[in-house]
Amino acid sequence: MGINKEEIRIQPDIQKPLLLFKNLKTDLDKLKSQIKNLNKVKLSSKLLSGLSLKKGDIPSGKALEFTGSRLSQSLKNTRAREISERLHKHPDDSRSRMELIEMFLLEADGTDLNSARDAFLLIMLEVEKPMISCQKINMALAVQTIYLEKLKKFLQDDLTETESKLKGDGNGDTILEKQQKRLQGEVDFIQKCVALLKKEPISTNYELNLIKSKAEKTIPLGDLKNGFDPMLRRLVFLPLAHENLDLIFEIMHHLESKNPLVGYHQAKMFDVLAQMFNSCRVDAVDGSRPMLAQAINDLPDILRQRVRYIHGYLPDDRFSSLKYKTIISNSLLHHLPDPGVLWQTIKQYGEPGANIYVMDLLRPENITQAQMMIQNYAANEPEILQTDFYNSLLAAFTLDEVEEQLNSSGLALSVRQVSDRHIFIYGKV
Repeated sequence: MGINKEEIRIQPDIQKPLLLFKNLKTDLDKLKSQIKNLNKVKLSSKLLSGLSLKKGDIPSGKALEFTGSRLSQSLKNTRAREISERLHKHPDDSRSRMELIEMFLLEADGTDLNSARDAFLLIMLEVEKPMISCQKINMALAVQTIYLEKLKKFLQDDLTETESKLKGDGNGDTILEKQQKRLQGEVDFIQKCVALLKKEPISTNYELNLIKSKAEKTIPLGDLKNGFDPMLRRLVFLPLAHENLDLIFEIMHHLESKNPLVGYHQAKMFDVLAQMFNSCRVDAVDGSRPMLAQAINDLPDILRQRVRYIHGYLPDDRFSSLKYKTIISNSLLHHLPDPGVLWQTIKQYGEPGANIYVMDLLRPENITQAQMMIQNYAANEPEILQTDFYNSLLAAFTLDEVEEQLNSSGLALSVRQVSDRHIFIYGKV
């Protein structure tokens, strides 16, 4: 089943390529909702009997849905439709969905933009499941590259056509000139995404059950070496891998908080996003000049024009005329003599709808518990660091205290304990 170019042109990824990943996430969330809703129906239908799937119940293939029906109809392999029908009966059949994606990869050169988009979203549906594997991630990286390259070609063809019209006109057409400038920016953005996100596959084949890992008290060395580390090295190059990235970082923060890999992978994730969205500007504030000097030294050259390091303390009137779309604070709250300073700063400098992310220590219930945390997490550290960690734990706030601070400041943020010693405050202004 083919689709003409004009039908493709009305797709949101063509209309607004700079919002590509936002549009893709919206459709990925729809796929997740389809399966969740089906599972609810399946649970309630256990009360019924004599139900059977008729051929006419199979999706028409005119829209994106979890069975991959539209994708299957675009492939030459006759077994593709059988797999789609199987997925209609068994929505959580990961093996069948991956088999369909393998068929797409074999025929990728002859498929259109919509087929590549469907394939990408279907494999990302698998990547976002708690049972994650190197194979799923490798397939997602491959299909992501195919889709981005097809999208770039579509936009490049439009740009070439516009440039030809401009040359033929001779007098200069303001509308065409604006269209050319817009298309050139869109092609440059997609090309940047292709170059940045195209990665070699993970060399090992490993599988993790993230739900099981979250319930463990430690991460086995094999899981860390063959699973968490290599998977994170590639997941940060899949911008749609939101849920599992968050879950993996939560597990790592909880069970491997002292492991430098945690900070490395999180920093890499933000590095990738900053390089993709080159209109993003970052102001980084710290009260320690040596820490700022280290950060400046480690900053990639490509980001030096867009990240400004500022030595200062809150409150700081140097930001009086600025508004930020996102405000992030890490381990600052417990250092402030007046915690209200942080919340007032967020209210003052966050624009309406700004994303807020605050991570800090959580105060133990008593001194004995604080001393146990020193033994558990800092026993091998120098005495000065042990003392600093101990004092920080005692200076931190409880969940109730933070919620009271937020109520007093008028901020409607969520408060969540994410480990035995960490608290996460998040939401929008």
